Amino acid sequence: MLRWEWSQRVIVNERVVYVEWHEEPSFKWCQHHHLLLFNIPNENIHSLTQLLKLAHQVENTSNQLQTSYMLCFAIKTQRNRASAVGLIVAWQMLFHQVSALDAYKPFTHLNIRPLFDPNSTYSLSVLDRLNSLEKAITLGFVSSNMDISDFQQFSWPCKKIAVFTAPESLTPLVPYFQKNKTSVVILLERPLYVLDYSLGFDIIDMTCDGETWDSLFTRFLEAIDSSVGTVAVQYTTKFNRCQLCLGGYLVRVLNFTAREAIAWLRLLQPGSLSAHNPHILENWGKSLSPNSENLNEPHLKLNIGSVTLSTSFFGKENSKKSYRDPYERLKQTTSLDITPNLNSCDDLDLVYHLVPRVNSTQQRERSRLRV
Repeated sequence: MLRWEWSQRVIVNERVVYVEWHEEPSFKWCQHHHLLLFNIPNENIHSLTQLLKLAHQVENTSNQLQTSYMLCFAIKTQRNRASAVGLIVAWQMLFHQVSALDAYKPFTHLNIRPLFDPNSTYSLSVLDRLNSLEKAITLGFVSSNMDISDFQQFSWPCKKIAVFTAPESLTPLVPYFQKNKTSVVILLERPLYVLDYSLGFDIIDMTCDGETWDSLFTRFLEAIDSSVGTVAVQYTTKFNRCQLCLGGYLVRVLNFTAREAIAWLRLLQPGSLSAHNPHILENWGKSLSPNSENLNEPHLKLNIGSVTLSTSFFGKENSKKSYRDPYERLKQTTSLDITPNLNSCDDLDLVYHLVPRVNSTQQRERSRLRV
């Protein structure tokens, strides 16, 4: 192949080559040079189902190559670079057990723009998305022989949780829930149908208005941890409450980085985690991740004389790495008799603290309620 015929060429392995043409060659020319063209779709590859289908096509085509032929990934414009490189690397990860970093290494010299998401100001590079896919493959969430039909109505961010869009009724979904041993259905957005609590699984309504993100995530984590079997979560793309809670779960429980969690959720549900939500999750990741350097250190320290006041995210104090719920129900005390209204969302955020009074005797303490 002559140098002037292409602008970029990357030899992926002995049977695969990536080429950016100045001008697409004729079929006869490709035959003469023992090349079998694999044309990349013009649109970006955003969804996991689309990526898996194309990766299967690549594997089947490469297995049918004649001796001495090479499979040529051909693109004509640089805007398709991200999709082409992402597909090649994903194919090697899924079918040939190559790591994301090793598979991506031959393309590091290319200027690959982040995949554009019109619903978000938070951009992710191709390598971010590939790292998230590698994490999912390692944990067994994705494989080369998985049933893609399961992702038509339901998405499985992890083996514990299934996510589905708001249906007209939960009744048609009962056989699927029974097949996957679903014991709990969580509603994070208000349903448009009448709830039926006699379907054989628990329904937890988490649609309180005015609740803080921290409180919502704490209740979400409690519901997942206390459940037996799998959990189904209903979502809509309008509010993104589900995607943010799922991202926090991936970071806190499954040791995803914030960027990996964001990329994995976007691959499952294109357009998710829009606007400011990725930034919230990234801030959570600094404190939620078990490997975070800040896990044992308070996020805020205030020194007043000899008194030090400190607070840490989600109550990670006393250098404990285990999860602790800071939103405990108010305990019965002799000095403070307050019973929260559990039906009110605002009352769920009440926490009882003993706070030392500054410039007073050491033994005196006062009670404070934080809302």
